[in-house]
Amino acid sequence: MGGGQKGSPYANRFSKVVVDQYVEGFTKSSTSTRWLLVPGLRGTGKTTLLGQIASELLKVSNFNILYFSLDEATEIIAACLFEVLEAYESILGSSFERLETPTFIFIDEIQSDPNWASVLKTIYDRTDKIMLICSGSSALLLQASADVVGRRAVIETLYPLSFEEFEKLKNDVDPIDGLRESITNALYGNHDPSVVFETFRENQPMVNHYWAKVDRLDWRKYLRIGGFPFTLSMNNEYAVHSAVMGTIDKIILTDIPQLNNFKLSTLRRGKQLLTLLAENECISNNVLAESTRLSHEVIAELLYALALAGVIITIPPQGSAVAAARKASKYLFMTPTIRSAIFNIAGSQSTENTREGKLLEDVVAQHLYRELQALGTDALRYDASEGGADFIANTRTGRVAIEVGRGDKSFKAAISTINKFKCNYGLVIHGGPLTFSKEQRVISLPWDFFALL
Repeated sequence: MGGGQKGSPYANRFSKVVVDQYVEGFTKSSTSTRWLLVPGLRGTGKTTLLGQIASELLKVSNFNILYFSLDEATEIIAACLFEVLEAYESILGSSFERLETPTFIFIDEIQSDPNWASVLKTIYDRTDKIMLICSGSSALLLQASADVVGRRAVIETLYPLSFEEFEKLKNDVDPIDGLRESITNALYGNHDPSVVFETFRENQPMVNHYWAKVDRLDWRKYLRIGGFPFTLSMNNEYAVHSAVMGTIDKIILTDIPQLNNFKLSTLRRGKQLLTLLAENECISNNVLAESTRLSHEVIAELLYALALAGVIITIPPQGSAVAAARKASKYLFMTPTIRSAIFNIAGSQSTENTREGKLLEDVVAQHLYRELQALGTDALRYDASEGGADFIANTRTGRVAIEVGRGDKSFKAAISTINKFKCNYGLVIHGGPLTFSKEQRVISLPWDFFALL
């Protein structure tokens, strides 16, 4: 189980290993990273992550440690971030500049104070004895200050669960060491499809070994309910989806207003907008505006806010800026669990096969967004022409056309996009076998492989 029941500790997210390395680096050298920001979609376990690290430090060290949730401080005692830190300085009995003992300050929901960036920049510049580790539900508020990100702070985004992480937290199934890295490096680090395919083929025994340890029904369970760690202890699918929709309500009514000063009447149509996107991933702003009775400008701003909050992934069409502006963007969900919850709670007119196909696209979108984010906003696109591929990954080594399907999928869409946009090769992710057409430059990759990314 994922933990958290009957007093048992919550299991660790994979990201904890990375954060632990930053913490250890600070304990050994004041010249290492001293400010870590952990943004992410609400419900991905940021609060638990900070609490786990703070608790472990308390057990094994003599460091000064402060942990608090800023939203509680502002709501319960009406204190701003500056006042909380000023009070802690008094408790320490020393100004921050005179500290000799390494000090960790953990701040959850940092975006609750609009002046967080300027306050923490001051603390950062006053002393090298303090490490700041802050989390927040809004990516925008954690990345808004160029003077913070890059120059002072490092970002470690906490994404929804991958399938491997779901299996580890839910069923204690360990991933195969080096397998994910090998597959990912092949996908994004080589322009030659023959080399990519050969890497996949060499990894086939390890992929088979992993699936021998896993109940194959878990894959569909993951698609429907496996995106959030807080739902792992729930056995009822409807209860999971109700909890997820409650999280979406908090994002819309609490987080998004901090991104934009929307009217309450506009925010109340946020779930209607998400329902439309769940049924129609490629839909124009005109249709969305007509269906929600919101203006085109408000629709654009609301979609932008939902993307910044980590709910949806916006994928523009491939092509020139002028050509792309004439066509609708594709909107997918950061985890298929959100779309599944909308289908379950709000209802869906789609067939079961169509619904599952959309959930599979969300899985691919989450992976591509995570892997390509460092390359910028142009890295992930799609072919908007009729019969085009679902995704175009613009990697450092060239373009890859990616088509997604449930069963044995044809190469037609991938080939069309390869020729139109001069892609290095095509990747068809589907329920068929691992094969390679050298002439057509298309690799078919089973879900058994992609599920482990």
